[in-house]
Amino acid sequence: MKRKVISALLACTLLVGSAVPALAAGETAAGQTPAGIGAEAPALKVRQMGVLAVKKAVKEDNSTVRILRKNASAIEDAAGGSSFGSASVSPGATYSELADTLEKILESGTLDGDTKKAYEAQITALRGNAENMNLSVSVQYQSALAMLSQLDDQAYQLRRQADSIANQMAMAAQNLLYTMETLDCQMESLKNGIATLDRNRAVMKVQRSRGMIGQLQLDTVENQRVQLVNSQQTLANMREQIGLSLSQLCGLDADTLVEPSTLIMPYEGELDRINAKTGLENAKKNSFDIWSRRVSLRAAQNVYDKNISGTAEAVKAAEDQLAVTQESVETAYATVIQNMKDSRVSLTAAQNALTQAQDDLRLASVKYKLGTMSRLSYQSAEDAVKTAEINVRLAKLTVAQNYTACQWAEQGVLTLPTGV
Repeated sequence: MKRKVISALLACTLLVGSAVPALAAGETAAGQTPAGIGAEAPALKVRQMGVLAVKKAVKEDNSTVRILRKNASAIEDAAGGSSFGSASVSPGATYSELADTLEKILESGTLDGDTKKAYEAQITALRGNAENMNLSVSVQYQSALAMLSQLDDQAYQLRRQADSIANQMAMAAQNLLYTMETLDCQMESLKNGIATLDRNRAVMKVQRSRGMIGQLQLDTVENQRVQLVNSQQTLANMREQIGLSLSQLCGLDADTLVEPSTLIMPYEGELDRINAKTGLENAKKNSFDIWSRRVSLRAAQNVYDKNISGTAEAVKAAEDQLAVTQESVETAYATVIQNMKDSRVSLTAAQNALTQAQDDLRLASVKYKLGTMSRLSYQSAEDAVKTAEINVRLAKLTVAQNYTACQWAEQGVLTLPTGV
């Protein structure tokens, strides 16, 4: 249930950007207005942020998190502001004092016969009333204390939930930053692809003019270029929407666009220090989902009574849910660790491929200068280096993102299957 709440909150926040329509044909980027459409639209404010900055902003300024924490504070204030000092005064004191007065009169020896018996009866009645009054108020007092204890528990649970949601949102915000950087690499790759097509298209136009190729071949290349340009614009629009959604997650103004600042690559030593065993222990200890299941189990155990039908089944169900959640956390953490390992292997492969492409380019340069290689072939070698450089950047981004995921995992922030 908690997972559904968190997922829903994240989904709602991330979909804020969908209210801004994608650019259609003929439209321009944010802050510009096509000719003849009237006044120029106000430009978006740009805010550069890194992974630590968005984490801090989400935890402190996100509206959902602030509301949850405000509610928790309100409950704490309500519980802490209640006073039961007056309960120390015996509510049956008046009856007791009156009974004491009557006893003093009896002790004076001035009463006898029926009058004395009447006083004795009244004293007994007064003592009984005082005892009943004290007992009644004591029960009410204990009930009030129990209610305050429940309020304290609710406030603590709400704070834990707020922290969990804040962590989930902060992790999502950091992932959006990595996504924006990934889109930059993809757009650069498309840009290089368009440049390559333009070179080939220029040659094909000459070939077409000389009847060396058919019009269909040239049209195919033209269509490929159009598709690449459209894809480039689609990615640009997507990137802007992510920047606006990220702004909402960070609690910034609606007209603010978040741009990623330089993302720092973790050092090899930091990657080597990742300890899967210790990390898993911390993940289970800090997991909100496991803690929530344990709270449910304790609640079921508190009302367990072997003579009441259904209570034993409730305890068993809570135990099963806790076991499933613990297993899901273990599986999710194992996935995070494996992703980290795989990304490091991929980075090494990408760096090796770049080294090979650079060696090939140096050889191609020599051949080109000697006249044994065409200009197009030499430019293809240049393109291979550019592609390899982009792949290394993408691989580094993946390593950095997986390292961030490992840090979150140790804090118990993991993506568990729906329904867990």
